Amino acid sequence: MAELLRAHAQGAGRGLGTDIARQALDAGHRVVATGRKPDQVLDALGGDHDNLLVAALDITDLDQARHVAQQAVEAFGRIDVLVNNAANFHAGCFEESPTPRCAGRSRRACSAR
Repeated sequence: MAELLRAHAQGAGRGLGTDIARQALDAGHRVVATGRKPDQVLDALGGDHDNLLVAALDITDLDQARHVAQQAVEAFGRIDVLVNNAANFHAGCFEESPTPRCAGRSRRACSAR
């Protein structure tokens, strides 16, 4: 049998992130599923599971991201796969976005006009 992977799926509260996390769990892999609303992530994945660690994560908070990575390593030993599915949709040119929409993003990209 192949070695089990340890995956961290960000944005696992709905959509593609949920599907990826669920498929990994169904295949027997260990999964760290994160989202801004951990209760929503847990519900989307069908509740507690032996191979599942659910954690709150806003990827714009570097300290929180480091904490979750440390939790993942403590729980499962390492992270083999990172699925970065955490995002917000924005239609239009990034450079033309109003400054408040760019909060936490590249200052140079947001100030370019």
